[in-house]
Amino acid sequence: AGALPTRAEGRRNPRGVAAERVSAETAYDLVSDNGFLASADLTLAVGGRTHQIRRHAASAGSPIFGDRRYGNPRRNAQLQERYGFDGMALHASLLRLVVDG
Repeated sequence: AGALPTRAEGRRNPRGVAAERVSAETAYDLVSDNGFLASADLTLAVGGRTHQIRRHAASAGSPIFGDRRYGNPRRNAQLQERYGFDGMALHASLLRLVVDG
């Protein structure tokens, strides 16, 4: 279990160097890791910002497989060749929404 870095800031600044920040936290539990790909349970602990999971994963050095904006193009090509998968591998098997109030 852990928390991904909170520094990622958006399209113009995906690496997260910004003066003004809106709080966002993504917690994770590693489910499996074969040394090439990993699976994790992710929780948007604070925020719910656009691309939050994608940005936080990339800034932690583990971009989502196939992510053309925040990922590594060379790594994406290797993964596509190895697994024959085209697209971004960010999928949910369960969504749980908690609404305060």
